[in-house]
Amino acid sequence: MAFAPLDPVTPGHLLIVPRRHAADASRDPEGAANAMRAAAELLRDMNFHGGSAPQSNIITSIGPDATQTVLHTHLHIVPRVAGDGLHLPWTGAH
Repeated sequence: MAFAPLDPVTPGHLLIVPRRHAADASRDPEGAANAMRAAAELLRDMNFHGGSAPQSNIITSIGPDATQTVLHTHLHIVPRVAGDGLHLPWTGAH
């Protein structure tokens, strides 16, 4: 399933959520791989900027220390543009 989150971080932000439940990607690698494929195919099929997929991050997290807040495997497609102001959790952390 693909849908917009309640609080998108950039315009076009989408969630990719497998129907089969698993707490995170490590609990069901096959489901996580299928979700990644779906995310990549969705981006490929988007007709932005003359047919090119939008520059994006595809992100998933495993566990609360890695910023996971929903205990169900899901991926974020986060379209990016220069100067969008979004700083990912690892930016600047050393």
